Amino acid sequence: MAARRGPRPWLNPGVLVGASAPLLSILLRARSGALGANPIAEALNELGLMALVLLIASLACTPLRTLVGWTWPIRVRRLLGLLAFAYAIARRAGRCSCATSTTPCVADGSAPAGSFGKIRSSSRTFA
Repeated sequence: MAARRGPRPWLNPGVLVGASAPLLSILLRARSGALGANPIAEALNELGLMALVLLIASLACTPLRTLVGWTWPIRVRRLLGLLAFAYAIARRAGRCSCATSTTPCVADGSAPAGSFGKIRSSSRTFA
């Protein structure tokens, strides 16, 4: 029989530091101007990807416990979900703060596809 391990007090702080590293990387690269030709889109894409990764990780905790029998994923499930939410809110806040007249943040009917508004058709024709 395997020896029972005690609680791991370093687990939640370790997950928090590990999940905050991409945000720190984005901020450092933004400060040095190393985000590329379109820094806003790059930062928003990375924030969205990290939100998706953390959401999938938080949803995978229960099946992992069921299949493998580990209990530690359940201890970090809530933290992973909160971090996913924080990254999603940061992405949305960044998108709203950088909104222009062609990509408004509010859903007023003139919002582009992907927002809560109507889809605008383009007057452009392709030959």
